[in-house]
Amino acid sequence: MNTDKTVKDGKLTDEQIGKIWRKAEEIMKRINRGVVSYQDTLDVMQKIIIEGKSQDHLDVIKGSHQIRLIRPVVDTHNTPFIPPGWTIDAHRPFGRYELDVSEIHIHVSIKQYNVLPIDGIELLEELARNIVFNANVLDCLLDHQELIPDDWKRFRLFFWGTIYKLLDGRRVVRCLQWHNDNWNWGYQLIESNFGSHSFAATLAAQH
Repeated sequence: MNTDKTVKDGKLTDEQIGKIWRKAEEIMKRINRGVVSYQDTLDVMQKIIIEGKSQDHLDVIKGSHQIRLIRPVVDTHNTPFIPPGWTIDAHRPFGRYELDVSEIHIHVSIKQYNVLPIDGIELLEELARNIVFNANVLDCLLDHQELIPDDWKRFRLFFWGTIYKLLDGRRVVRCLQWHNDNWNWGYQLIESNFGSHSFAATLAAQH
């Protein structure tokens, strides 16, 4: 049964058909100009129009409903990703954590403020007084890259709450980095210098 009162006798008028075509042409022009994403357009059409969820969308526009970001929950006690051949040397959990990037403080050592490198052992001792995020949070961010702020592309962010050990016994810490136009993880030997673009992820409430 047709419940759309704007369509009479189940048939669109020529004027209504014309409006739909003009909207479709405008969408295609925007896709060709790179203003909107082709895949996003298909997803919106599928979810809102074809699956009949347009009313939810309209309720948001009318102000009777709101969109709320659902933050992933990280259990920092879990064993994080362990690359092949690595083992975990130390892991600092702090319970279940609802991931909120606004609470992630970009810790910069005083030496790094002065554009000087800091020895990893010294930095690890400095961070002992802080709640540092571990590799569970790093892995969660990689699974939810839409949460990562664009300005984090300027530096590497290390998650000192998890220290790994290589087969040869050397210790490393993993980081989040923007490389080759993608978010991925890297690592660095602790027994090395961390430069002015290699920061630590700590809990903002401490600062």
